[in-house]
Amino acid sequence: MLESLLAFGCWTFWLWFAVVMVFLLFCVETQSAGWATMSVIASLGLLQYAGYPIWLTISTYPLTILPIVGAYVVIGIAWAFCRWYFYVKHQRYLYDEFKKGFLKVMGVENPANQIPDNLKYLFSSVTRKAFYYTEEKYSLAQKQFFDTVNFEVHPTIADHKASIYIWLAYWPWSMLWTLMHNFVKNMFEYIYTKIAQTLQRVSDNAWAGTENDLGK
Repeated sequence: MLESLLAFGCWTFWLWFAVVMVFLLFCVETQSAGWATMSVIASLGLLQYAGYPIWLTISTYPLTILPIVGAYVVIGIAWAFCRWYFYVKHQRYLYDEFKKGFLKVMGVENPANQIPDNLKYLFSSVTRKAFYYTEEKYSLAQKQFFDTVNFEVHPTIADHKASIYIWLAYWPWSMLWTLMHNFVKNMFEYIYTKIAQTLQRVSDNAWAGTENDLGK
C-alpha cells in the first residue's frame, strides 16, 4: 500500500513531496529547527519503509556520499555568511530610517541625522525597547512612533544560534524562501512607487476646496 502511494512519479508521491517541502519552508521561516529535523528524519524513514534503498545506498557508496555531504556543508557555510550579511544590513537600514523619523517627530532639524546629546538617552531607551512612558511630556504622536521599533540594535551571533543552524542545515529552503520573499516584496514596492502619485491625486481631487476650511 505505502509502496504504491509513494511510487516515484505518481501524483500521491508529488503531493507528499510538496507537503514536505512547504513544511520545511515554514520551519525555516519560523526557525523551528527541531520540527525541520524531525520532518527530514521521518521522511527518510518513510521512504526507506516504502522500498527506497536509502540506507543501502549510503552504506554501499560512502565514498560517493561523503563528497556530496561535504559540498552541502560548504555551501551551507557560505549561505550562512550571506544570510547573516543580509540580515544585519537590513537591521541597520531599519535603524537609520527610524532615526530619521525620531528626529522628525522630536522636532529636530539636523541634516547630518545626528542625535543631540539631550536626546541620546531617550533614543537609546526607545530603540532598545526599554522606554515605559513614565513622563507625560511626550505627545501621543511621539509615543506612537516610539512603539514602531521593528529592528534589532547591533545583532550578535549569540542571540541567533537557531537562525544560523537553520541557514547552515537547511540552506536550500532558506535560500528559496529568501529569494521568494524578496521577489514578492520588491514587486509590490515597485507597484507602489508606480501608483502612489496617482492615488494621491485621487485623494487631492476628492478633498479639493477644503483648504480654507482646514486652514491650509
